[in-house]
Amino acid sequence: MKHSLSRKILSVMLCVVLVALCVVPAFAKDSKANHPILYVEGFNGAPLYKDGTEKLFMPDMDDLTGTITSLITTLAKFAAKKNLAKLQGDINGQAAAYDEFIDAVIDAAAGVFGTFACDEHGNSIDAGIDVLDIDRFGNCNQIDQSNIKEAVIAETGNALGKDMVYYFTYDWRMSLIDTAAKLADAIEQIKADTGYDKVSLVGMSMGGALINTYTTIYGTGSVCNLTMSSSAFQGLQYIGEIFNGQMEIDGDLLGELIDDFLSENVQLSSILGYSNVYKTLLNDMNTAFKYDMEGTSALGAADGEGTEPKNKIKNNLLIPYFAYLPGMWTFVPDKYYESAIDYVFGPTARIGESADLVAKLDMYHLVQANTKNNLTNALKNGVTLSIVSHYNTHIAPVTPVSKNLTGDVTIETVGTSAGATTAPIGECFEFDYEQALYPEKNYISPDFMIDASTCMFPDYTWFIKDMKHMEFDPKEEGNNCDLFIWLSNTTEQLTIDSDELYPQFLMYDRELKRLSCFYTPGDVNYDDDWTLVDVRHAMRLAEGLDEMNVNLEAAADMNRDKAVTDDDANNILNMIVAFQSLDYLPDEEID
Repeated sequence: MKHSLSRKILSVMLCVVLVALCVVPAFAKDSKANHPILYVEGFNGAPLYKDGTEKLFMPDMDDLTGTITSLITTLAKFAAKKNLAKLQGDINGQAAAYDEFIDAVIDAAAGVFGTFACDEHGNSIDAGIDVLDIDRFGNCNQIDQSNIKEAVIAETGNALGKDMVYYFTYDWRMSLIDTAAKLADAIEQIKADTGYDKVSLVGMSMGGALINTYTTIYGTGSVCNLTMSSSAFQGLQYIGEIFNGQMEIDGDLLGELIDDFLSENVQLSSILGYSNVYKTLLNDMNTAFKYDMEGTSALGAADGEGTEPKNKIKNNLLIPYFAYLPGMWTFVPDKYYESAIDYVFGPTARIGESADLVAKLDMYHLVQANTKNNLTNALKNGVTLSIVSHYNTHIAPVTPVSKNLTGDVTIETVGTSAGATTAPIGECFEFDYEQALYPEKNYISPDFMIDASTCMFPDYTWFIKDMKHMEFDPKEEGNNCDLFIWLSNTTEQLTIDSDELYPQFLMYDRELKRLSCFYTPGDVNYDDDWTLVDVRHAMRLAEGLDEMNVNLEAAADMNRDKAVTDDDANNILNMIVAFQSLDYLPDEEID
């Protein structure tokens, strides 16, 4: 690696510029709230309870373990019966085995979801089900008494004042049109409590769809800022596919997700994570889906001899436990909506008995389809807007499209970013890929996985690589709450160019709990080279002579101990020496 004098001079100049920029923190440590901030929670932001005492959803891990374990037992019996019938060429015997298996899956689902089902009109069958009052609405002085878990809410209160930071949650099963009225009441209460005439809204996951609904119906007269955090305001493509009857499970990918989330549960992990049993189960479920929708022709019955589709999964699982929940339709993207309505409510009798429910769904999807106009009008009215999207993590691989989409485990990046062009999960764009729009400015991520130029608002959209859905860390553990505190507390429209600390593309080290810009270890001045300037800069950081920020720490922290010391500077120097020594070797020796 040969370094010219001019390049070294340029490195020094860049280092000086970077230090000058970094001594100004993103927000002052003694900052106060510029306005009240309301975090609008998402799907299951707080558990559902029956009559305020019995927790219904989410089920406890022990309950889920029991349900899945019982299914494993059912699978063993089913596999033996199905395989024997297949060896004997008995199509009807195979069909009987699949019918029994499908019935068992539906019964298991009923045990988990049946307790909070809605009727054909979209009303809760049990009127006593809701979130607790302490979970529904409050400020950060009350949050310790509630079930609200997101660290970013508490950290915002700690940073800006607990009396100025609020939370709002709700029964996610219900229509967001109705819930928006309750959100309007909460906003008016905040205004009365604080004396401010405008509130900053942070939509978390499903909460982003709710604040979009609220501003569409009630306008932005009481709103100064909108922040979308991993928001479902554009729906989820795989939910759209499921509501169109397109289910196809990828056993390998789903197994990885199971391992990731349930590895601490030894019993369930040993059953699902460290064996091939779950793959057999999921492959059989794929065949079961096909058999249920196509009849015995899917099992090899000759033309004209196949039985009619059963559609048990659709009629006895999808519709009563999911499609009758108005809130679930929040997650159906507009492009899937009409065909989903036809698939679920197509029969004349069903569309008639659920006409009032479909009318509610139509109202919401008019809101979703009008998102860009609504947010554009908000901007025109002086409301500031920011959108934060995550990527590079698999989402649930349960439909044909989902196994190829990059996301945050729960929602696809294309949805949370309002339209980014993304490479398939685990891949990059082709080397000759050209940015789709706005060639005068770069909107392509450093890893060549995201093209943000196709977003609704590319200059107001940030991306975080490797951060999972709602994965916030307390201040003593990590720094990823800081971005959202900065965005939600702004009084002016921020852009991806507003602060060197927060460029458009960020990366999250899940081991160190560290959010930073993209960096090369040892390149402390970010000039795409390793020089003695980097060593000197690391030494100054280690001695406290230069002000630290996370981007400098990430690049200089060679041993990844979340601190910059003389050892890190020495490691950078050793790396420079090693690479420079290669410059004096013949090319054939390097090869």
